[in-house]
Amino acid sequence: TATDISISGNNLNYIWTVNPDSGTSILDSTLASTDILFPDNQSGTSNMYNIYLSVTDQITGCQNTDSIPVELWTRPISEFSITDFTCGPDTLQIVNNSQFANANPPLDFSWDIINPNSGWNIVGQYDSIPNFEFEENIDIEYLRIIQDDSDTYRSVKLVNIDAYS
Repeated sequence: TATDISISGNNLNYIWTVNPDSGTSILDSTLASTDILFPDNQSGTSNMYNIYLSVTDQITGCQNTDSIPVELWTRPISEFSITDFTCGPDTLQIVNNSQFANANPPLDFSWDIINPNSGWNIVGQYDSIPNFEFEENIDIEYLRIIQDDSDTYRSVKLVNIDAYS
């Protein structure tokens, strides 16, 4: 939310603008306070914007403009692969193909298995490349990596094959 902190008066006109305006949306550019929506940034680099507020006194015609730079950080993209079929018990290695994650400690990873509640263990849950340990005969419905607000899900099935199958 962008908020005007100019000297107040009863007869002021407000105009909010953003530069560059590509992909941005100003909820109501003529209010003293407004919301500005920015596009999803998964480019790998920050996007820079300048927010401008022009205030004009309706009686005197006097005008003033102020601006503030805003940096829109890139959002990480969660992506990984895992062998989706093996005979248990087994330890599976993850291939982390995520992009734009924080490469400096602390790393921005959190791995989780949603369902079932048991029969597995994550070694290095907050590492960029953990190991997953599974018991026999377990069907993992959802394996998830979370980076900030970006989630990726995969299904994994482990089956036990004995000599009589």
